[in-house]
Order: sequence, then structure tokens, then C-alpha cells
Amino acid sequence: MINIKICKNCGITNNKLWCSDREDSTIILCSKCYREKYPVMKKKRKTRKDALLAEDGESLYSKYCKGEITGGKYKNEQVKKKGFNNQIEYQNDLVKKRGFENRNEYQNKMIYKRSDTLPMSENKECASYLGIYIAEEILPLIFDDVVRMPDGHKDYDFICIKGYKIQVKSSCLRNIYDKWIFMIRKNKIADYFFMVAFDNRDDLNVLHMWLIKGDENIKTNKFDKKLNERVSFTIINGEKLMKRYIKYEIIDKLDEVQKVCDEFKKNLSVI
Repeated sequence: MINIKICKNCGITNNKLWCSDREDSTIILCSKCYREKYPVMKKKRKTRKDALLAEDGESLYSKYCKGEITGGKYKNEQVKKKGFNNQIEYQNDLVKKRGFENRNEYQNKMIYKRSDTLPMSENKECASYLGIYIAEEILPLIFDDVVRMPDGHKDYDFICIKGYKIQVKSSCLRNIYDKWIFMIRKNKIADYFFMVAFDNRDDLNVLHMWLIKGDENIKTNKFDKKLNERVSFTIINGEKLMKRYIKYEIIDKLDEVQKVCDEFKKNLSVI
């Protein structure tokens, strides 16, 4: 004998989920009718007595989690509760307890402790060593009256006398794959990309230099795409493949540029 369940409220028979009425367990209800009769009551989250509260009474941490206030504002409110005006004052107080005058002295001490004190001109591991410092000396040989942007300037590094924005990119040859990779990051602000291809960071031999317009349509094996629409741009070190970029290559200044790099090597060997 087949036991057919029927909802006492709506009469439905083909529901997959059934519930017994809380008031009378002999009465069968479908899940929909059960939820209508006994809606789920959301428990109100308890607020800690020492929690930071906004003007409307809601926890500041809750507002921070929902993105209604910034992390900086939330942290400032935290240190204000401890009797400080801002985070800098709080951090200075912490480092003073450890024997430092202020947080700047502490940070400098930690930098020395990590032996991370070499300036960019001497630190080969610095990402800007090839891309900015060396290129600063190279670019005047290629362009007239270039103006360098401040360190960390976004989207381009130099402006030439004609007003073109130039982004400097450098790369060392990856011997395993025999190629150079230049990170473009879809930069559409720069007018030109000046790319310098080195053999390695130790020898600093400039093998190639290319100057390519940002909106230039570059042909690769897979597809044609504008340079400034690419995340990265790869040039494979092969005779046949290199020919497609020969029209962008700067050859006549290569010897002068190499002399600049040789001077860098001499200076570094003395240090």
C-alpha cells in the first residue's frame, strides 16, 4: 500500500519535503506552508559591550566589514579609544617603549637590520635598477631634452621634447626559454614604449633596444593586437622571429649605450 502524503493546508501531494505541524504532530504540511506558518527568525547579533559604535548604534566593525567605512577610519577610532589622536601617535608611543625616538627611527633600524640599505643605483635586485636608473642615462642618447618623472610616477617615466610620454621597459634574457618579457599592463597613457633587452643583470650587455608606439598593431604567432592592449609583450630570441621587430629597433646608438652600461659596471666593482 502506497502512503500518499497530503498537505493539510494547500492539498499538494507531489512535494518532496514534508514537515509535521508544531502544534499537532499528526498534521502534515509541505515545506512551503510550513515556512509560511513558522517563518525563520533571524537572531540579532549581540554587540560586545566594549565594541566601537557609530552614531546609529551599529558596530563600526560591522560597518567596516560591509564596506561602509574604510579600514583607516576604523583603525583611527580604535586608537582614539586608547587615548591617541591618530595611528601615527599610537605607533610612536609603541616604539618609544622599545627605546626608539619615533616610528621613523624604528623603520630605519629595521631596514639596516635586513641589510636592505643599498640605493637604487647600487642594488641590482631592485626592480627599478634596470628599468629606471640605467635608462635615465640611456634615454638622453636617444632623445633630446627628456624630462624624467618622479620615482613611482604611474603610466610613464619620461617626456621628450616633442611632448611624447615614454614608458621605459627592460628585461633580461631568460635563458631557459631564450626570450625577453616586457610587462605592459595594458597601459594606454604612454605614447611610446622604450624597451631595453639585456643579457643579464651582472654583465649588463645591451643586446637590443626597441621604440614602439603604444597603439602600434603588433603581429605575433597567434594574433595581431595593439601593444597597449597587452598585459605583457614577449620577444623570442630567434633570427627569424626577430626580423619582424627590426623596424622598431634602435641600432645606431647601441655602442654609446653600451659605454654607459660599462661605466655602471666599473662603479659597482669599486663599491
